[in-house]
Amino acid sequence: MMTSTSSEVDELKKRVRRLESAIEKHRLQTGHQMCWENDEELWSALNDGVQIDHTPPPWDEFMTRCAAYRKSKDDRSPGAGQ
Repeated sequence: MMTSTSSEVDELKKRVRRLESAIEKHRLQTGHQMCWENDEELWSALNDGVQIDHTPPPWDEFMTRCAAYRKSKDDRSPGAGQ
């Protein structure tokens, strides 16, 4: 059986609080605050050292993805796109 020290438990609690805070902040963002750029802040809360290329795709691909995202929101919320 594995045992944890008090300091390990405290560190895990801090990490959980940091992740919960980042997720909550991301969830509360609305309108133009909801952007792929804000995902960077959320992902950085993981603090796992993974480097992600955040270069946006070409405009046509970017706008196609934005339109698909909006359509998926409309499809899940009848009347939202009207």
